[in-house]
Amino acid sequence: MLKDNLYKYSQKCGLSNRLQIKSKLIIELLEKCPIDLNDDKKNILKSYMIEKINRPDDIKTHIRLSSSLKQWNNHEISVMIKFIGTFFHLLNQAELEEIIHINKIRDRESNYQNPKVDGIQSAVKHLKEKSFKFKDAYQILRSINIIPTFTAHPTETKRNSIISKQRKILHLLEKVTSDDLIKREENQIKSEALRLCKLIFLTDDVRRHRISVEEEIQNVIKNTINSLWDAVPTLAENLKSAFFEYYNKEVNIHEFINFHTWVGGDRDGNPNVDSHTTFFAITSQVKSLIIMYQQDLETLFKDFSISREPEHKKTLLDDSINQDLKAISIDNDLIRKYQYEPIRLKILLIKEKLSLFYKNLVNESQINYNLKSFQNDLKLVKNYIENLNGGSSLIFGDLNKILIRSKIFGLHFMSIDIRQHSEIHQTVINEIFTFLKPKIDYKNLDEEKKCYFLKKLIYDENFTFCAEKYEASELLKETLNTFVLIKDMNKIDKKIISAYIVSMTHSKSDILEVIFIAKLTGLVKFKGSKIVTDLKIVPLYETISDLQNAPKLLIELIEDDAFSLFLKNNKMFQEVMLGYSDSNKDGGFGMANYCLNQTIIKISKVLIDYKIDFRIFHGRGGSISRGGGKSNKAILSLPHVVQNGKIRFTEQGEVINYRYGSSQIAIRHLEQIISAQLLSLG
Repeated sequence: MLKDNLYKYSQKCGLSNRLQIKSKLIIELLEKCPIDLNDDKKNILKSYMIEKINRPDDIKTHIRLSSSLKQWNNHEISVMIKFIGTFFHLLNQAELEEIIHINKIRDRESNYQNPKVDGIQSAVKHLKEKSFKFKDAYQILRSINIIPTFTAHPTETKRNSIISKQRKILHLLEKVTSDDLIKREENQIKSEALRLCKLIFLTDDVRRHRISVEEEIQNVIKNTINSLWDAVPTLAENLKSAFFEYYNKEVNIHEFINFHTWVGGDRDGNPNVDSHTTFFAITSQVKSLIIMYQQDLETLFKDFSISREPEHKKTLLDDSINQDLKAISIDNDLIRKYQYEPIRLKILLIKEKLSLFYKNLVNESQINYNLKSFQNDLKLVKNYIENLNGGSSLIFGDLNKILIRSKIFGLHFMSIDIRQHSEIHQTVINEIFTFLKPKIDYKNLDEEKKCYFLKKLIYDENFTFCAEKYEASELLKETLNTFVLIKDMNKIDKKIISAYIVSMTHSKSDILEVIFIAKLTGLVKFKGSKIVTDLKIVPLYETISDLQNAPKLLIELIEDDAFSLFLKNNKMFQEVMLGYSDSNKDGGFGMANYCLNQTIIKISKVLIDYKIDFRIFHGRGGSISRGGGKSNKAILSLPHVVQNGKIRFTEQGEVINYRYGSSQIAIRHLEQIISAQLLSLG
């Protein structure tokens, strides 16, 4: 009865035939699951659902059902919620599968004249139709750099163990609906789906313990690395093929997209995050990345069984192998075994160097291998193959994929942002002043005097501070440790930690304070009237008043003599972050959106007037109330003055699984963003 009513309702809603059938299979599955309700309550639950299906907007029905639930105890209500919730969660997974199916159909139907809507091909076709010459269209492509930034968020409550089972169930139901199965096979598949469904009912929807930062770090890596690993080469190939299709020209793919994360670096978002946590996040990402590279290299090893004669002309690949063998050791038996298969021997050496990179990073030992060396090793293999007979046709596929992955993921996977509240910096500096300049009450100084003292100490090449000499607070020691970590990571790879974001930036001193603390640790150096550093500082304007004051605050910063030196050091580039969710909380949805739009226009004009290259970082959430919605539509709706190809936006916890849980959805989500960037510049 319930199954039939749901099926009729799905037809009434206009769901596709596939979704109608799956909704029927899902409820059929759930009805077979043993749930902790007596038969009477089970029947009442089904009758409730039927009445809500048939009269969804009837107030009297709603009141009557709500009143009758007062007779149920808490456990029974929990079981009811679990039953209904599981149905909708599985239906949501079915919807994702349907989106993937529809996109596959659209891909097949896409052609030169009618490319897929919101796809990369359609955007390149638009450039061609707007009479952009290849040179100009290629310049537009080269200007694009998109940075999705993953953040942890308390609104993400779904457990990976539940999500995994839901996906497996839908995969099984897809087989039932799609494959030509004999009855025995169909029964086996349905039995497995039922088993997984039973496990869902025996598993808590929400963890009984609070998730740790380390678990958040691992979850973000697990939820993204496989889908991004597949998505990035596909997107790169789509860009190349689109330009070849419409301009008949080959293009080199640059870093059109990079991925950043706050998880493990966001101190303002989680007080439990410290320098040890950030180091754990870095090593966890590198470990997962190296595993993926090792798998790719193993595939290449199996594929390139290219041998040569004992007497052969020496190549650059031979020289690099000899150099590697002097620096690292591998089993002599392997060297003898593959002495006439140079590509396989080189791949073994690359794998060993990657393993040593991770090992030395974890042990904080000297690191002698870097991204440039890794990419050079891959290019040596590529060039060697290209010089063989028919070599150019041999490098397509897996070798090209690992080359593009090395461009986008480097040896770090996602760049980590450090975020800290401006109030913390002020507290730390106030403590330092109590040790060194006890007569100055830094915290209660006016803005002008704060800036005066900060710059005086920034400019003093001889000024030093050693926390060990004083009874420093844990806050002070930890803050300094964070800047030391940034300095240490910059020596290995400047992309490991990408930026230092200052939450609640209210004034110029909030930024100068960060420069001052960085100078104490040697991360910033003042030499010969120059500031020298790899540090990138991003002011974050969040409240309505700060958004309104942002243009004025930026002008004050740009015109400040110390910050102007900082800007010159960073090649006159500045990133500015705007807070969507906090401005919504502060002023409401309408006011926040109005202020954000005005602020974007004004600060873009300020930065352009001062000839500063820039990127706006949009702190959008997943829900509409937090500035969420379709990312490509949001990009296209941005004011023209801000459209420069560079964009950064947060992918907050509650949407990470939805947008990046599968490679197909990730590809579609990211290609829409790339398409929007191309269109916005064309």
